[in-house]
Amino acid sequence: MKNEALNNLMKQLDVLADVKIYPLGAKLYRVLDNGDILMEKVGGYRIEIDEAGKVEFRHMNENNYSGVSTPETHGGGGYGTRIVSWHFDRRSANKAAAPFLEAEKKKKIERNNDRIYELQKENINLGVGLGQ
Repeated sequence: MKNEALNNLMKQLDVLADVKIYPLGAKLYRVLDNGDILMEKVGGYRIEIDEAGKVEFRHMNENNYSGVSTPETHGGGGYGTRIVSWHFDRRSANKAAAPFLEAEKKKKIERNNDRIYELQKENINLGVGLGQ
């Protein structure tokens, strides 16, 4: 009778055999579509079992305050829709982000050129020539 509760718990936790569990201290890098790189570090785990016996496993951050987003569990809202790749080291994340950073740089140059054109146009309308 003593071991019945433990046996039930072990049966419930068997579902975790199929869950990808990252080791403590693992760093997960997400590359976003604008070239930003977000890093989270696994600091702990949370296992919750409800009355119906459903088991929920979450990787927690270093402060055990919020869950760490993993490739298997990330949501589709917010940053989740902008993630283009996942990495486990900074070097590969930087390499994956480089084309997106280059594209963002080109967009910014184009916006700056548009602003310069608008200011020059405004100066001409005010009667101040480019050479004056």
